[in-house]
Amino acid sequence: MGLLKSIRQDIQAARERDPAATSTLEVIFAYPGFHQDFLSGHSLLIACPKLDDYPAHLAKLTEILRVSDIKSLTVVHMEVPCCFGIVQMARQAVEASGRDIPLKEVNISIRGEIKTG
Repeated sequence: MGLLKSIRQDIQAARERDPAATSTLEVIFAYPGFHQDFLSGHSLLIACPKLDDYPAHLAKLTEILRVSDIKSLTVVHMEVPCCFGIVQMARQAVEASGRDIPLKEVNISIRGEIKTG
């Protein structure tokens, strides 16, 4: 498969699976440095507090934090109201894990700009 075809498929998948995505440009430009700035060299957990099973994700994250050697936790979320629930989930998981893990929050605006972090 060619690179361009692969990129097109990724964009289409994002549009189909993200109810907030209103255009292809929004998917491409929401935060163009996301992978480089937040994923490179890090592990990733994805959850949607509005659409997913909140208690199951909370339990999973709590256990991961409890048994792993994680030194810090960064929560990256969009500025839309429902996404703020992921920050609360992370705070609850850190507290329930019994560990003192620094928590950083990064809020990405709907225009793709970092608002906090």
